Amino acid sequence: MNRFLLGLIGLLAITPAEAQVPYWPLQAKASGPINTSSSGLAQVVAAIPSKRVYLVNYAIMSAGTTTFEWEAGTGTNCGTNTTALSGLFALTSTNPGLAIGSVGAQLITPPGYALCINLGSAVSVQGHFAYDQF
Repeated sequence: MNRFLLGLIGLLAITPAEAQVPYWPLQAKASGPINTSSSGLAQVVAAIPSKRVYLVNYAIMSAGTTTFEWEAGTGTNCGTNTTALSGLFALTSTNPGLAIGSVGAQLITPPGYALCINLGSAVSVQGHFAYDQF
């Protein structure tokens, strides 16, 4: 039994921090604005090699009717290797806003990918989000 415990402690000591599962609840360590009016992809968190972006919460409001989707990708404004992280959300004149939050990550990018928002039409959209990156 003691050998097993010593072996387990040794494995934990040599395992890189990035390989360990993050502790939940995840506390956001950074935040940023959402402020765009162009249709298409707009980067909100830059990629860091081998790091993931953990989107913890966000609030968004639009000045008109549009759709938006969270996406991850590489290159300028997630222009290459783009992958959807969420479904398509509709913002309308009767439902112009959305606020999402929890004690864990809402969305997680693949390692080395940026976080982007993709607007369906050229409508002014503002808000904020909180995230961590490790």
